[in-house]
Order: sequence, then C-alpha cells, then structure tokens
Amino acid sequence: MSKFKELYDTLPNTEWVNFSAPASKEDIASVKNNLGVYLPDELYRFYLESNGDDCAIFPVSRLISENQDLRKLSKELYMPLDCLLLFGDNGCGDYFGYPIIGGETEEHRIYMWVRDTDERILVANTLEEFIGIYYGNEEAGNQVLGARM
Repeated sequence: MSKFKELYDTLPNTEWVNFSAPASKEDIASVKNNLGVYLPDELYRFYLESNGDDCAIFPVSRLISENQDLRKLSKELYMPLDCLLLFGDNGCGDYFGYPIIGGETEEHRIYMWVRDTDERILVANTLEEFIGIYYGNEEAGNQVLGARM
C-alpha cells in the first residue's frame, strides 16, 4: 500500500474521499511546462500515488488550470498569486498552496490563500500534516482551514 493511501486510511473523515489512480509522469511534467515551476517533492510523490483526492488536492490538470486562471484574475483584484503554487481548496473559495521563492517551489510550508481578504496564512509544514489537519481533526480543521464539511 502507498504512503499517502495508508495515511488516508488512518483518518476519520475520509470515507467520501476518492483516492484516484496515479497521475502519469507526463501529466506531472506538464506543471513545469505550463506554470514554470516544479512540484515540491512531496506533492510529486503524492501524484505518483493518486491524481488528486477529489476534495483537498486537485488533479494535475485542475492544478494547472486553477493556477493559470487565478494568476490572471489576481492581476485585476488581488496581490499577485504567481508566488504560490495552488494545489487544492476548501470548497469555500479559499485555496492551499506552496510558496514560490526565486522561481523555486518551497517544500516545507503550505499556505491558505483567503480569497475574501487576500490573506496568506501558514497552515502546515508538510503535505502529510496538511492532509492530517484537513481530514483528521474536524474541529481544528474547520478553525484552520475554513468550514468545508
């Protein structure tokens, strides 16, 4: 069994999560071609196990399209979003992403971009921690990540 699948199996609020088939290496490589940055290693490894979970983590194609669309939108309404690689959302309009610094995606920080206020809030240090917060502790997850459930 895969590392992330094992993690999901230990969490209480994942019975409705669709742990999909792995993304192809070509699809994963298309992130660099379309957005100009590589995925952080932990997100790359996640996509080798599952092409998203239909909830917290987008499939690769949606990761690309959401980043492209939101980067265009941000030029008109928000501070630039090209400093974040957004990989998921909370279902309420807020997004989660890794910071991009000097053209490189940082591995060990995940932020929530709050669309209504344009804030960027540190929510986790690793993808495993993020998944644990998102699905593992409903009360803490709602406080940190916004109400989804």
